[in-house]
Amino acid sequence: MIDKDSSYIFISNDDGINSQGIRLLAEIAREYGEILVVGPDSERSGQAHSITVQSPLKAKTIIDEPRARFMSCSGTPVDCTMMGIKFFADRKPDLVLSGINHGSNAGTNVFYSGTMGVAVEAAFAGIPSIGFSICTHSENPDFSEAVPFIKKMIEDVLSSKVPNPCCLNVNFPHKPEGGIKGMKVCPMSTKGLWEEKYVERKMPSTQRPYYWLSGDYSDDSPCAGTDQYFLNLGYGTIVPIAVDITYYNGLDLLEDIFNFDK
Repeated sequence: MIDKDSSYIFISNDDGINSQGIRLLAEIAREYGEILVVGPDSERSGQAHSITVQSPLKAKTIIDEPRARFMSCSGTPVDCTMMGIKFFADRKPDLVLSGINHGSNAGTNVFYSGTMGVAVEAAFAGIPSIGFSICTHSENPDFSEAVPFIKKMIEDVLSSKVPNPCCLNVNFPHKPEGGIKGMKVCPMSTKGLWEEKYVERKMPSTQRPYYWLSGDYSDDSPCAGTDQYFLNLGYGTIVPIAVDITYYNGLDLLEDIFNFDK
């Protein structure tokens, strides 16, 4: 059973406090308890787990209602999360939610994702977390098919059906033919790759060069059973994320190669 009177949910994202995704996620979460929302004051996509250490952070309250407070922060998604759960929160949250991100975070995108930076930071603090993304960069995506699945996952985590702590990377296809077919718990695809392109331009006043990053992500042949594979088939995906990224299969091999103790 979920105690909606005592549940406390923290929410952030990387698309900014005014994005449709975070506003919808907050609306959903309010059905399950008190919420604190701290989002970046502008888009911070691709910030991964970066934090601000060489400049001050600014934060302000935008909405302060009974059981719902919305704040903006000048920092990164992880700045928002650390400040939110360690400084602005009244108590330790029962659940941290991130998103709903405008754009896929399937496969190796997880390493670049500010959305998942929020979820992983929560995992560091021992708080269950879910990062939600939808596979379109539209400013006005149709989230309607994803809502029932989001609600069920929030309910299952708050009711302790999911082992704690959990950190989940959840992606939804955007309006697949026939609708979202269901959800698949699966591993991430490791075949995806960003093809970065740097465009050189010149400052009009000085003609000094500057560079603008662009690029495309492709995962055209994902392995069967991975998140991108199921997304291509019209399923939503749930990938459990581990904080420990040690490559255990390499420990004994490297011990033998470096051989420092012999």
